[in-house]
Amino acid sequence: MLKRYTKKIFSETIRDLTSFGNPLILVILAVLILGGNLILGKIILGLVAIELFCTLIKILYHKNRPVNEAYTNMMERINASSFPSLHTARSSFVFLILFFIIPVYPIKIISITMIILIGTSRILLKKHYLSDVIVGLLIGIIFSFIWMEFII
Repeated sequence: MLKRYTKKIFSETIRDLTSFGNPLILVILAVLILGGNLILGKIILGLVAIELFCTLIKILYHKNRPVNEAYTNMMERINASSFPSLHTARSSFVFLILFFIIPVYPIKIISITMIILIGTSRILLKKHYLSDVIVGLLIGIIFSFIWMEFII
């Protein structure tokens, strides 16, 4: 009974962690940390750019998820595509920007930890393969460096 309860708690925790790759949750988090300043708008713009970039990749290259998802139209096909991991790209983008612009050491540790946990959660939930998460991470890193250099 304890083993089943522990497994349930672990599964729920992994599911909840992955929600930090959701754009709405990331925007709410950024608002809570940064307030309503100009950087927030630039982060939202970056999230939109990542969404469009990854969607274009998914349109041009479809890769089934570890647990196949059925689809009957183009929108469902894009959503059923595993490559690249949008959750990982979005979360690494936002958490890396927070890492660079907030000089508080605990925020830096939390940012890196969240990037690792969200990517890992996507694999554990069987939504992505390791390669999908790695490419999502690279997209998030590239976009965060572009944003830090030219946008923010």
